[in-house]
Amino acid sequence: MAKNRNEIPEKLTWDLTTIYKTDKEWEAELTRIKSELSLVEETDPGHLLDSAESLLTITEKMLSISQQVEKLYVYASMKNDQDTREAKYQEYQSKATALYVKFGEVYAFYEPEFLKISKEVYNKWLGELQKLKNYDHMFERLFAKKAHILSQKEEKLLAAAGEIFESPSETFEIFDNADIKLPMVKNESDEMIQLTHGNYSSLMESKNRGVRKAAYKALYTFGFETNNAEKNQKYPNNMFNSSTGDADFLKEGASLGFYWYGSRKTIYVPELENVEIAKVYLYIGQFKNSNKFINNLSIRGLNLTKNNVAVWLDVPNKYALGSKISIDSYYGTININGVASATEKVNGAKFLVIPPGESDIILTPSSWVTTAPDVELSWEENIL
Repeated sequence: MAKNRNEIPEKLTWDLTTIYKTDKEWEAELTRIKSELSLVEETDPGHLLDSAESLLTITEKMLSISQQVEKLYVYASMKNDQDTREAKYQEYQSKATALYVKFGEVYAFYEPEFLKISKEVYNKWLGELQKLKNYDHMFERLFAKKAHILSQKEEKLLAAAGEIFESPSETFEIFDNADIKLPMVKNESDEMIQLTHGNYSSLMESKNRGVRKAAYKALYTFGFETNNAEKNQKYPNNMFNSSTGDADFLKEGASLGFYWYGSRKTIYVPELENVEIAKVYLYIGQFKNSNKFINNLSIRGLNLTKNNVAVWLDVPNKYALGSKISIDSYYGTININGVASATEKVNGAKFLVIPPGESDIILTPSSWVTTAPDVELSWEENIL
């Protein structure tokens, strides 16, 4: 059974006091850096290339603030990771993310402004001010990507969108790590244990196929656990009435059922017996003339599971028709439809290496495959 943080001995937990001694110290630093960024926004844009001294001063100030922002973020992120159900540290992480975004907005001027300098002037300044050489590598990298740097206005717009791009990921992490309670499964000792994201990988490495199969099925096909906000529930989730509400809808032939207030309501519609679900609509509204207003609304996830398929229990095919899987043995990467994936490689497996001489490569599809996949293999010869 996975333990809550307050059940773990303190000596086995992170000592975050080495970063900030107290939360109040973190909050004070957050306020201070916000003020410093506001001052930078008023004074520094347009003056980066006033002189060699100006370039050095603004560069060192930017790098210093960047380190302070990163320190704030690390503390907030680790505090949040201790227990992702804790609203206080969810807020800390949101504030730290917002500060990162603000930093990007404020310093959106830096790269476009720096790249206005000619190489001749830059080399002259390096000779005049030795301390600039400490950042020569950083400056050379900026010169190298000059063709890809946007204008200050465009860079600032992209930086401002950072918080928006982070929101879906943060929402999923909260839902995945805190709100979902996974089912009980059997381990190799035939004991019933609580399945968690932490022990899932070890269960999937079991020599017992039944243990692997049960763990996989439990992780990817579990149902929602709802209740009616009873007092004895640790995390009451009266659906649609709290921040942890869950509900499900189930269609089995002509039978349509959904959970509401702790029990399943079912109706029978003969006309829908052989009709497949093609679309899922989510409608959120309010009764006409109601004096109650929605003041806290969020959707943390929407899952669709197709039950009773022919091959689910044998070999779950998670790749849609037309999927492209690219395996790069040299760099040790696997991409699914152009997106890098860290979960495809089986623990203990090694990437393909072609030895000198002739080699036979045999690709064996699953027994239920009716159309052979297209396979393309390319390689380069290494001379040792």
